[in-house]
Amino acid sequence: EELRDAQEAQIIRLQSETAEERKRQAEEILHREEMLLRTVTGLYDQLFILRKAAKQTENENWKRQIDIMADRQKEALALSGIQVIGQNGDRFSYALYDAVETMETDQAEMELRVAEVLRCGYVYQGKVIRKAQAAVWRLPEM
Repeated sequence: EELRDAQEAQIIRLQSETAEERKRQAEEILHREEMLLRTVTGLYDQLFILRKAAKQTENENWKRQIDIMADRQKEALALSGIQVIGQNGDRFSYALYDAVETMETDQAEMELRVAEVLRCGYVYQGKVIRKAQAAVWRLPEM
């Protein structure tokens, strides 16, 4: 009977250790996933900034190459389940955007549309991991 109790205790201890190891491995995977998300979105952030800077230059070849790089990176993100948020002209949504600036317009159809994306955002597995920051068109107050 003592041997059986010792064996049962051993089995319980092994099951507990296995459960703890699975939990530790799951936490490690989540941590690595978070680090990977930060890394790839950080790289796209840099391309976004570079793309904005390229638009101010007269070098058409440079602009085109930056656009190609950014488009390929955006496609790679999409294949990884990461959607980039932020497009000039989008309908403003509090779920996807933070309005950090407003710009006046006299065109009613432009009200509450994104005038300029200042910082893109990201959705991963259906969850917004960072909202885009944008300037939003507003009609003047009367």
